[in-house]
Amino acid sequence: MWARLAAQRSEDAIEPYFACVTMRQAVKELGPLPGKRHLQFDSRTGLSPEVPLAGFDRSRAAAALPQLRARIRKLGTTSPPGFRLYVAALALAANDAAVAESELAAIGSPARSVAELADALRAQAMFVRGQKREALSRLEKLRNECLVPNRALIDYLCGVARLGSGSGNPADGVLDLLNVAASHDGDQPALAAAALYAAQHALEEQHDAASARAVQIELLRPAKAAAALDVHRRLASALADFPDRVRSNPTLRLVYLRMSRYALDAGEPQVALRYLGLLQIAKPDDPEILRLAGLANAHAGHADRALECWRKLLERLPGDSEAWFEARFNQIESLAQVDRVRARRVWEQFQILHPELGPGAWPERFKQLGAQLR
Repeated sequence: MWARLAAQRSEDAIEPYFACVTMRQAVKELGPLPGKRHLQFDSRTGLSPEVPLAGFDRSRAAAALPQLRARIRKLGTTSPPGFRLYVAALALAANDAAVAESELAAIGSPARSVAELADALRAQAMFVRGQKREALSRLEKLRNECLVPNRALIDYLCGVARLGSGSGNPADGVLDLLNVAASHDGDQPALAAAALYAAQHALEEQHDAASARAVQIELLRPAKAAAALDVHRRLASALADFPDRVRSNPTLRLVYLRMSRYALDAGEPQVALRYLGLLQIAKPDDPEILRLAGLANAHAGHADRALECWRKLLERLPGDSEAWFEARFNQIESLAQVDRVRARRVWEQFQILHPELGPGAWPERFKQLGAQLR
């Protein structure tokens, strides 16, 4: 299974995945397994974050369907509901809405987590049948009401539906896909990779070779901040940088927030400040936006502006939180760029009020800062 996933043949990985889950569920008491990597799956639903319900190749999906449907028929009532979700997703990838709807109907009355995913796939079946706007509307409604663990897949399907609906700005669909990639690269890496691949394909169809190449770099080297910044910068340029658009589009806000982080990691604080300025107009009191604005201003040499960010942030954070101690540290550090004597007095006052100097690694950092201010 893992070899097929590594070879980007997720359609062919589902059959051995079904076999693994079936064998695991047949053994009541299973001792420790060898090796460091173990299959992650939900025994109640039969779903796994390692095998997403998306990103399938059309021809390989069609070829895999008969064997998988036969296995489910053989398992009968012992087949977990997630197995039928996988088969329905493969059928939709193969543009066979009838098979998908048949499998979804056979699930019966599952728990809410499965029912929401089934509803999302039913909306995708509507899309395959040509009811594109209705499908997108249904997915967007479901996205606003679904359980948090289901949000990633529904965001993905919304992005794909936006790109194929023929209405609205295609960049919104690409941003939905990048939202999935940026938010779920840790907990659902396979779905995040599928979202990036879909974004790359969409950009190639729009003849935006530079952006498509940037996404490809992100696929190959996800840790490269400069490549990730380039992806988001190019895509956001397709949208107008108006505050009203930022206020009304949570996906755009998330992308701008990611762009700000990537810009800081890539050593481009002025780029970060551009997007943080738009975010601050839309959400002036957001702690994370204030934090990033403080860091970006400090790195750009704007100590006075950084100090204003730290002041506002300290007013909004609980006084015993690690985030508060980080903000205080950054405030004193920025103050030292403007008035070293005053910074020393603030540090001494802080030491009296907080002799423990904060949690975790902060005591050592505060001691080093105090030594620098002598």
